[in-house]
Amino acid sequence: MFCSILENPELFLWKDFNFGLIKDLNQNVDGGLHLLLVPLDHQNRLRPIDHVGWFRLFNAVKTVMLGIDGILGHAYGSQSEYKLEINSGEKTNQTLFHTHVHLFIYKL
Repeated sequence: MFCSILENPELFLWKDFNFGLIKDLNQNVDGGLHLLLVPLDHQNRLRPIDHVGWFRLFNAVKTVMLGIDGILGHAYGSQSEYKLEINSGEKTNQTLFHTHVHLFIYKL
């Protein structure tokens, strides 16, 4: 599913050479916003990601979190709380087998 979503540039809130940020279709978050940071190359699970891949992933998370006001076009970032979640495997409730990071943002 993500592979077809990633082919539609209009869905991206932010994008670099390695990752894209999109809104999750399921916005069932108490007073928050649910975003997904998705690698542009397909990985089913976390295990095959090497050290460079992990660095790029968390650097992209940092970039998004620090720039969230500009990305969303309104105040969210500096006065917000965050939760990151990564699921890898069926027992962790992963339903889409394309590695991604859930970013939940709660405005204070």
